[in-house]
Amino acid sequence: MIYTDEKQAGDIYSGQWKEGKKDGNGTYIFKKTGMKYVGTFKNGQLVKGKWLYPNGTYFEGTFDNNQPKGHGQWHFVNGNVVQGDYTQIKRADVEQDDLIKLSWKTTSDITAPVSQ
Repeated sequence: MIYTDEKQAGDIYSGQWKEGKKDGNGTYIFKKTGMKYVGTFKNGQLVKGKWLYPNGTYFEGTFDNNQPKGHGQWHFVNGNVVQGDYTQIKRADVEQDDLIKLSWKTTSDITAPVSQ
């Protein structure tokens, strides 16, 4: 099923649903930025998959509240890959639940493609 979210300025979701929420495999496209979430959704939120940028760079890993959390990898268009961990820190200076600061800690060296 394809769904266009008019509240989110024409964002598009194509995938599985359960009880009126995104649940299962799907793709969410942000019309304004061209970014995409591709992966597994649960109760309306991305929990595992890829966060793709229009330039081809992407993060692959786990998510909480549609934000990276835990171990994952950044893949860059030049072929470099770096692994690390995201920590979510709720900002104490705001009341809204959705304002989260992300902290990234690299856990590997950058791996580059082999030149031929």
